[in-house]
Amino acid sequence: MEDMESRDVKRLSRWMSESTVFWVPPREPVVGGRRVLALLRAIFATYKTFHWEVREIYAVAASRCVYLHETTGTLAKDGAPYTNQVVTLIDFDAEGRIAYLSDYFKCTATFAQPKEGAPPIRPEPLAR
Repeated sequence: MEDMESRDVKRLSRWMSESTVFWVPPREPVVGGRRVLALLRAIFATYKTFHWEVREIYAVAASRCVYLHETTGTLAKDGAPYTNQVVTLIDFDAEGRIAYLSDYFKCTATFAQPKEGAPPIRPEPLAR
């Protein structure tokens, strides 16, 4: 999480490959390291301050873990406080980079609702 806290996309790029998939609702999954970094830039711009407090990490399989964390911060546009509890599922590839990451938020009130006709939610990939 230190790399995320840095907000430095160059530093974060070492975790990505061209097949990395990030799924951060309410957006659709984003595929490819450069596109994921663009998504992260947009997320970072949304918050004036942002902090991830990891509560627990569970190894589910050799290349899969689940993070339970709390996020706190302030929104950039109006300075309103933000807090949420998040569960993040992460699969790693053979080189230790992120193959798949998906977030699950306790509170979704801050986010825009999915557009009508949006594709259905797809199941997570199977553990390797």
